[in-house]
Amino acid sequence: MSDETPVGSPAQPADPEPEPAPGGNATQRPKHGSFWRELPVLLVIAVVLALLINTFLVKAFFIPSGSMEQTLHGCPGCSGDRVLDNKVG
Repeated sequence: MSDETPVGSPAQPADPEPEPAPGGNATQRPKHGSFWRELPVLLVIAVVLALLINTFLVKAFFIPSGSMEQTLHGCPGCSGDRVLDNKVG
């Protein structure tokens, strides 16, 4: 009976805890100011993507008057339509 594993205990020993990486704990949160360092990079990426999309894919136009109402929308009295110009096709 000494060969049997007692009920409720694992058959093999559990793996040891992973050792933390040099320089700190593996579960340590990033430094407090990392968001503020990444923010300018994210803003630059967003502006570049917006310019590329506006230049090569689509461009948005706002029609402020009713001069094109029959052509664009078809209902009388509508103004302030928004139009997307597809530059790809």
